[in-house]
Amino acid sequence: MRAGVLDGATEAGAALRDGLRDDRVRRAERATRLTAKRVDTAMVALWRLQAFHHPDPKRTGSCTCGRTLPACGESRILEGVRQEMLDWERRNLDLLRAGERHGLPPEHPDVASGSPAR
Repeated sequence: MRAGVLDGATEAGAALRDGLRDDRVRRAERATRLTAKRVDTAMVALWRLQAFHHPDPKRTGSCTCGRTLPACGESRILEGVRQEMLDWERRNLDLLRAGERHGLPPEHPDVASGSPAR
């Protein structure tokens, strides 16, 4: 390549520069989509676990699995990420309601019912 070909001084240089920029943008967008999918996969696993292990509203200090909260290892682990997981669920419910791609699992009540709650 000769010097100055990417500086846009020529039509070929401008086209090459734009092509390289477009390629970088496409790669960055793809990396972003893959990262979002990985986050969704992890959050779905936490959401599924949380369905069986969360504080029982009927029995103070107990997990819905029947153990006490301190004795339930799953609930103790989830407690550190529960708010993040609930925030993720809320954002994905908004996406579902808007008819956009969401990461909620098929068994989520709002996905399974086909009519998301408002």
